[in-house]
Amino acid sequence: MSAVLEKVISQVRRIDVVTLLQELIQIPSPTGEEGAVQALVQKRFADAGLEVEAFEANLEELREHPAFSAPRFSLEKGYAGRPNVLGRMRGAGGGRSLLLFCHADTVPPGPRNAWTRDPLGGEIENNRLYGRGAGDAKSGLAIMIACAQAIKGAEVRLRGDLTLLSTIEEEEGGGGGMLACVLRGLNADGAVYTHMKPGGFGGVDVGSGGDVSFRITVPGQAGHKGSSHLFVNAIEKAEKIHAALRELDAQRGAMVREPLVEKRFELSGLQPRTVNLVVTMIRAGVSIGQLPAECVLEGVAGVAPRESLEEVQKLVENHVARTAEADPWLREHPPRYEWTERRAHPCLTDSEHPFVRTALSVAERVTGRPSQLQALNGTTDMRFPILYGDTPTIMFGGNCPRGHIPDEFTHLDELQLSVDALLNLVLEWCGVA
Repeated sequence: MSAVLEKVISQVRRIDVVTLLQELIQIPSPTGEEGAVQALVQKRFADAGLEVEAFEANLEELREHPAFSAPRFSLEKGYAGRPNVLGRMRGAGGGRSLLLFCHADTVPPGPRNAWTRDPLGGEIENNRLYGRGAGDAKSGLAIMIACAQAIKGAEVRLRGDLTLLSTIEEEEGGGGGMLACVLRGLNADGAVYTHMKPGGFGGVDVGSGGDVSFRITVPGQAGHKGSSHLFVNAIEKAEKIHAALRELDAQRGAMVREPLVEKRFELSGLQPRTVNLVVTMIRAGVSIGQLPAECVLEGVAGVAPRESLEEVQKLVENHVARTAEADPWLREHPPRYEWTERRAHPCLTDSEHPFVRTALSVAERVTGRPSQLQALNGTTDMRFPILYGDTPTIMFGGNCPRGHIPDEFTHLDELQLSVDALLNLVLEWCGVA
């Protein structure tokens, strides 16, 4: 095994993973516009000797699934021209199968003047490669492609099947991406979300939290601004509901504690917090001269890895109802709450599963440093293979600051370390013929 590993590692040194990542960054792919970058992924999968398949999700088949959520444009237009791309390297037999996956879509770059570099340039300075997707998560695509290219170049035959997958729509729920793939029957003996992350190989993530979006409409009484004392200002009533939600957020932040999540924050040097409940949008009024008839609060309630969406929804509903009951107007005109399009269930892989223990061992061996088991408090595509594909799934990648920010970047040495670690895991888990 050591001779084979040396051969493959030697081969990967000849592969330019940096140029791979630059190519991916230079093709814009905000959610909903993944087609062009997925065409490049198809080509690179084929270059690596993989059997390539591209397919578009079927909206009508997905709509009724309890885990399906998608942005409005996907619900209106479907998935034409936005394929998921899969590449297979068939094994010789007798080994364990492995799925490597990451997403091709990104959040938009945002205002250009917030960046000091071209967000689509892939510029390099001081061992950093900059651009939208450098961390979240085109680096994960480049890493898995480099691994497949190295295995092909070294002429190594794995025993187990190796599958690479580039998905769409992760940033907006993953319904037309990873969920659609899993529902087509995609599974494996183990799966790796190749996403780089804060803390890197100091932790192997075995799960993630969930969340659910809400809309609360608080009624008021429309009237002329000059007679506001005779009417009911919906904004003022909504302030009470907003305050109640902040109170519930503080209570849950103190009481809901998941050690796996807190370990992840501590590794990154950040204040730990397992769940958040936050209002992110407030809308009211049609004219400056008129009191609004209603005020709408929208936001997201976080769900811990061992909680259910349903119990958190009930907590929010009951808290809002108690607040309304204490106000004479709201008691007679109760707020309407809706659970809107975003629904992401929490998930956890068994920490004692052999795949998890193998990954932990590989991380420690490759880096020469301790590694811990941990989980994210946010949502990830990991939930789909864990919950619906019966596949033990981890996030396994090098250190990278948070994505979704101006001047997003990845460290070049961590990018290469990620390739090396993933190659080690692939060879050990799948076996060599």
